[in-house]
Amino acid sequence: MKRDLLKKIMFPIDAVLFLVIYCALAVFTTALYFIRPFRVRCFRHPAGRMLEFAHYGIEDIERQGLSHTLFRYDLGGYLKNTVTVIFSVTAWRVTDKRYGPSHRIVAMPQQPEGILKRMGFNKTNFALSVIRLLSKCIEVAREEKVTFFRAQDPHMLGLAAFLCSAYAGIPYTIHVLQNYDISTRRVQRIVFPPFIFKRVEDAIERMILKKALFVTAGCANYRFYALSHGARPEDVYASRMPPGEAHLKEPGARRDLKAELGIFGKRAVLYVGRLEKVKFVEDLILCFGELASSVRDAKLVIAGAGSLEKRLRSMAREMGLDKDVIFLGKTSQEKLVDLYYSADVILFTHAGVTIIEALLSGRPVASYDHDWAGEVLGCNERGLLAPFRDYKGLASCVARLLADKTLSSRLGETGRAFAAEHFTRKVINGIERAAFERYL
Repeated sequence: MKRDLLKKIMFPIDAVLFLVIYCALAVFTTALYFIRPFRVRCFRHPAGRMLEFAHYGIEDIERQGLSHTLFRYDLGGYLKNTVTVIFSVTAWRVTDKRYGPSHRIVAMPQQPEGILKRMGFNKTNFALSVIRLLSKCIEVAREEKVTFFRAQDPHMLGLAAFLCSAYAGIPYTIHVLQNYDISTRRVQRIVFPPFIFKRVEDAIERMILKKALFVTAGCANYRFYALSHGARPEDVYASRMPPGEAHLKEPGARRDLKAELGIFGKRAVLYVGRLEKVKFVEDLILCFGELASSVRDAKLVIAGAGSLEKRLRSMAREMGLDKDVIFLGKTSQEKLVDLYYSADVILFTHAGVTIIEALLSGRPVASYDHDWAGEVLGCNERGLLAPFRDYKGLASCVARLLADKTLSSRLGETGRAFAAEHFTRKVINGIERAAFERYL
């Protein structure tokens, strides 16, 4: 009772303090925008030096070591020094490490341990964390002689890049990792809740994209998103999302894990991805329920973790599918390589770079026609597509691939050939390096 009463007292105080800091930061941003107009001063430096604001989790980077995608992002040697700054949900203290001579990773916690967190002032703690983030980034940029900033979204990280850029007098770029209009905004009112109002978010988003030196996007769909939200057409480039090097392994060199998973002799349908609302993963269970009624020996294997895992387990249990749905949790890249190969069909409700990893396995893919799946799979040329949220139609696609081995084999071969030709690190480096060299 006392704790509940204390929370009721603390909540309005926390909200007021957060708004005060939020408004002060907004005034500072406005001052930088109007009083000191953004001026691009491209330094003709022989070696690019980048500070990137990223979404990755420090735990994933540590687990994957030097195989992580961050350490391969040097554009074929063009970037000689890279600092990655992670505004982390999971970190509880600042970590600052060097990985080799050319890469430094700084993880800044969104909710650091301290008296504010213990007292329940989470909003205030977050607002002060943003200020510490900006201060640390300016300090690091000065130490590393950074020549430009890069952010992986036009929202929180984009705003951080804009503020650091305006203060330091060096340019920033934005890399768009998704089309927020057809993903995040379908399941929540705004992308970044601390912006409070959608109009505030839209205004910031348009300013960030418009003022960026240039914008890169993971695919044509994401490029369209950037254009529709204020980016200049002549300064937006559709690059591609690179899979991990491990996924380039030839199918014949991979292992079949069915016996290890306890499903030898069964037909495996695989999903790889986060178990979050933005992935529409509840449709996985509904889709498999339709499939299981006609394909008795089918098993659904789910590789990934997230806040909806308990909900999915409950759905499977209620539908009598709990023995046919296997949850693997977070899975290493090395194991995923073999897991893709072990599947009879790979299933997606919403996919990022995982759809490229799936194609490289040579296994057939079925997906909702959502986000960039249509760009990758074509008109049923490299996989089968079902209308978005039509889980019965998606189940029909999976059943067709399981029944027709000739079709599955053809789509698997054409899918792998397409991914191997267009999504190698060399090809993607060429696209992005051309954009960097034009401006920097």
